[in-house]
Amino acid sequence: MSRKKSKSRRNNPLTNPSQGGREKQMSEELNVRITGTIKVGRDPSLTQEHNTERREDAASETKKYRVEIATLVVVIIYAGLTFWQGWLTRDIARTSQLQARAAQEQSEISHLQMRSFVQVTPPEVEKLELSDLKTFDFLFYIQNVGKVAATKIHMDMNVELPMTHEAPSFNYNQRHLANEPAPLYPGTTPRRAHAMLLKPGQFIEPEEMNDALRKELKDGERYLAVYGRIGYEDRFGIWWTQFCVWQHFSENISVSGFEAKGCMNYNEEG
Repeated sequence: MSRKKSKSRRNNPLTNPSQGGREKQMSEELNVRITGTIKVGRDPSLTQEHNTERREDAASETKKYRVEIATLVVVIIYAGLTFWQGWLTRDIARTSQLQARAAQEQSEISHLQMRSFVQVTPPEVEKLELSDLKTFDFLFYIQNVGKVAATKIHMDMNVELPMTHEAPSFNYNQRHLANEPAPLYPGTTPRRAHAMLLKPGQFIEPEEMNDALRKELKDGERYLAVYGRIGYEDRFGIWWTQFCVWQHFSENISVSGFEAKGCMNYNEEG
């Protein structure tokens, strides 16, 4: 009796209809099979945001690059302008110097053309014979061949008998003849002047020839040198003329045997 009741209890489990329906529904839900592919990816909004950031970065880099290029171009232009300005300044300065120099040279040329000029006609000692020498007094001439008057004239003249191997001393500190004549005007006739070997102890008196000097000149131990320097002024400046002439009287010694180069080189003006 009891065994039948038990069988009857297993075969009729759904004694409650509502409970059986819920169990069936749960069973069906558990028996659902999930099929398909699971796709994993970024949110499109994030991708768009990232792309936007990349575009902004690229635009920023491009802008930065353009700014750098523009800055470099400006620096190059500025450096070029600075170099050009410096070169132009130097060129203007050089041009100004050249113009100033040209103006100065033109002024100097004008002064040289308009200045006074005292010309010396030295004594013709090269024509002298030893027998002609009685005293050491030599005549020469000065003349103003310039365009304006020569004033404040000062003349130093001297005569020497140097040894053959010696040049004239051109020493105006020793006793010599000096003179300060009146102004020389253009177009006037030449003015006479003298150069002397002054006799010791005398005021203005030339030394006379004697036998000892004559022998030394004839033997070529000495030679004759006459020289002088003339300084003067005009409205354009201070000027000078100097001269020197010489002569030997030896028949046994050639001209090259005398140290007279200094005398020839002394002929200058300025």
